[in-house]
Amino acid sequence: MRWKTRPHRLLWPAIMLAVGLAMGRFWPETPLGAVATDSNSVCMIATGAMDLGIEAVFVLDAITGELKAGVLSRRNGAFRAQYRRNITGDFEMPEGKKMQFLLVTGNSDLIRPPTGARFGGAVVYVAEVNSGVIRAYGVPWVPQLHAQDQPVLNGVMMPLGKWKFRGAEIREP
Repeated sequence: MRWKTRPHRLLWPAIMLAVGLAMGRFWPETPLGAVATDSNSVCMIATGAMDLGIEAVFVLDAITGELKAGVLSRRNGAFRAQYRRNITGDFEMPEGKKMQFLLVTGNSDLIRPPTGARFGGAVVYVAEVNSGVIRAYGVPWVPQLHAQDQPVLNGVMMPLGKWKFRGAEIREP
């Protein structure tokens, strides 16, 4: 007895394929957001979205405590917006202890700071491992300056919240 294919057996997979393609075509797109981080014992680096299609790079020098941010110009690819803050005074450390930092970025939609400029979409979280404290920092962001390719060369990153994630201090042996 020979096997005969029935036309409806091939019809259902074809219909399902067509429905899947139609759903993929008309389904609303959800943009993906990705950040990158890397570090070694003396330098931490991360990226975060400042605005739609605009990304900042954040660098923390663990030796000097300098936290810096740079945003590329859309027009010429130069770092036209630059922000900084020395964070060593933001963490209370016992005398003689060396600070050890971790850095990550996150997204936020914070209300305008008192300066009138709004915050960028990225928040930088810096953890000091020995004290068990995390500090959050925001970047005052003026989209009009970026759109007009106006430089922001001495911007100051603003401290936001503080959270003690460890109750006891670490004792060195």
